Amino acid sequence: MYSHQSGTDTPSMKTSDEVPGAIIDPPAVMTTSEVSRLLGVSPNTVTRWAREGRLPCRLTLGGHHRFERRVIEGIRESLNRAGTDGVALATSTGHAH
Repeated sequence: MYSHQSGTDTPSMKTSDEVPGAIIDPPAVMTTSEVSRLLGVSPNTVTRWAREGRLPCRLTLGGHHRFERRVIEGIRESLNRAGTDGVALATSTGHAH
């Protein structure tokens, strides 16, 4: 769609800025790097935890891990309540990485 009012051939695009108070929901799935930032651990740790079954995930056709946002946020909340800052998932090995 092109803007005929402005006299330019620049496409007119709608953004969330045009709707006052619009809230854009985050995606329902998260990448490994997004999970690592949320939990405060490295992406390699997230991948290891996923492979070990400590973090529930799905694999894409390309072999990338995807995590459900509500599950990861629940884990983050439980870690915050426990006051461990991401170490609780590593306790089964006897030491944190």
